[in-house]
Amino acid sequence: MFMNLMSGIGWISTYGGYGSKFIVSGVVMIISSVLMTASVVLCMMKFNLAAVIANTAGFAAAMTVLAKMMKYADESGWSDRYTMQPASDIYRNRILPTLIPFILLIAAAVLQYFSYDETLNEKSGG
Repeated sequence: MFMNLMSGIGWISTYGGYGSKFIVSGVVMIISSVLMTASVVLCMMKFNLAAVIANTAGFAAAMTVLAKMMKYADESGWSDRYTMQPASDIYRNRILPTLIPFILLIAAAVLQYFSYDETLNEKSGG
């Protein structure tokens, strides 16, 4: 999620020669990072459904922007000037690992939801 935030800030700060597509992509990446971070807080507060919705929205936004930026980078032929690694590979390697916290939070929210409901049923005698 941190790399989403940093990528968004980087795209906004370097939009000069690339156009407004970079600003929009940067803002969406920042929003996705905020949503995914908020989902962790919501999950800790046992707002599991809200956490899953926020997490899914943030992850979907990040992956949509990632796909568009990778396509744009490939079409433009961008690469790292030192390693000659394609920019699309760099974007993918930095942003795609958000899949791990996405899956972990969904799993935690589901487990917490069912264990929380089970605890309530036991306390109420049912």
